[in-house]
Amino acid sequence: MTPRRGSALILVLWIIGILSMIVVSFAFEAHLEGKIVSYTRRKIQAEANAMSGFELAKSYLDHSREINGTETDTDKERDPRYNESSDLHYGRSVRIEREFKTSAGDDAGSVTVDIEPIGSQRNVNKLTEEDWERLLEITGVPESYWPDIIDSFFDWIDEDDTARENGAESDYYEDLEPPYVAANAPLADVRELLLIRGFTEALLTGGVYDPDNRGDSSVVVSNGIERLLTVYGDGKLNINSVPNSPDGLDALLTLPGVDDDLTAQAIIEEREEGHNLNASDDNDIRAFTSMDDARERLENYLNGQEFHNFTSISSELFKITSIGRFGRISKRISVIVFPYDDQWRVLRWDEESGRK
Repeated sequence: MTPRRGSALILVLWIIGILSMIVVSFAFEAHLEGKIVSYTRRKIQAEANAMSGFELAKSYLDHSREINGTETDTDKERDPRYNESSDLHYGRSVRIEREFKTSAGDDAGSVTVDIEPIGSQRNVNKLTEEDWERLLEITGVPESYWPDIIDSFFDWIDEDDTARENGAESDYYEDLEPPYVAANAPLADVRELLLIRGFTEALLTGGVYDPDNRGDSSVVVSNGIERLLTVYGDGKLNINSVPNSPDGLDALLTLPGVDDDLTAQAIIEEREEGHNLNASDDNDIRAFTSMDDARERLENYLNGQEFHNFTSISSELFKITSIGRFGRISKRISVIVFPYDDQWRVLRWDEESGRK
């Protein structure tokens, strides 16, 4: 082989190698673009499913306002939304699940919607000192800690800069690292409690409570107070939406007049026995249908009016959680809504995307 032919062969091999790399690069880019297009399509479909769930929830809430308890068995049989709408009308939570198909019958994903009346938790901004004492007692915080916690909370939300006897105002927080000032306003989120003197993660969610870092491991908070609190609502507890669970019983124990677990359980059991409006066991409404109904059915368990001053049997605020799915992609929408001028207005909107 002559040197000229050898050089030509090497040049051809180089060209073939370069062309191969270009082809592989194009193929990789096409594959990557295909992946991106597929992911984007699934993400858009998951978002659409989540929004469909939100609109579906509003339709059930609209329908719940048409329920009056006088529906006949025939009315109920003809109404596929009756059971869920009735539960919402009487202050209970519901879950709705739907699967979607394309016009060709192909899978288009699914949605799970939870609609929860806001009222099964106490509004932290409307708690009194007595409410705080009951709350801290329930969660196992020794009484010696109560004055610091309670005074510091009220110093945080009141409008002045004068500290209570056991409280803390901005001059205390300005010496911390990093420094900050007291809000002197209602809490915007329950987790904001962690900024207040005396409040720790253990107090909110459970664990060893040691606010002064003294190594005192003897104080253990059971479950914490966060599960019992919200920043929404009028401060009353919706006794129809309180769950039949340890959290629900603890929520009832924060109310005046509910002195022990037996009383709290009796309230739940009386509610679950149902109230028969139509003289048919099939039509039992397992809820308190009015405050008068609640007073009458609970008079054997509670003394005085104070309990009823802090309770309700319905909610104006609702939390809608809609999770749309398509393939391995999900989209979560969490919304707080309230009725205004015959429409559902949004008070808070949160979104979160993810993969399974």
